[in-house]
Amino acid sequence: MNGFSQMERNLMHSNVHGLEDPIWVYPTADNELKESIVKEFKIHPVIAQILISRGFRSFKQIHDYLYAKLPELHDPFLMAEMPQAVDRVCRAIAIKRTFSFMAIMMLME
Repeated sequence: MNGFSQMERNLMHSNVHGLEDPIWVYPTADNELKESIVKEFKIHPVIAQILISRGFRSFKQIHDYLYAKLPELHDPFLMAEMPQAVDRVCRAIAIKRTFSFMAIMMLME
């Protein structure tokens, strides 16, 4: 089952948390599709599996997602606290301070 050993499956289905149902949701397994995505887009197999798990089934869907044009993207200001993040980046640039986007995101929490 999806490359998991019997021991791993038993752990996933264990009743440790008092649940009757499995605590894991197995990814959709389609090795043929995954390999064709890897070859077509020259991406890592893990990325191909993520795309499959998210419901992508055609090269067109994947291409449109991976190579979206700017007008097709959502407005980044729809994300929470984007104005504060932009202000923080602009201030860092103005004083010639080095920064990382991860650090900025952590500071905003």
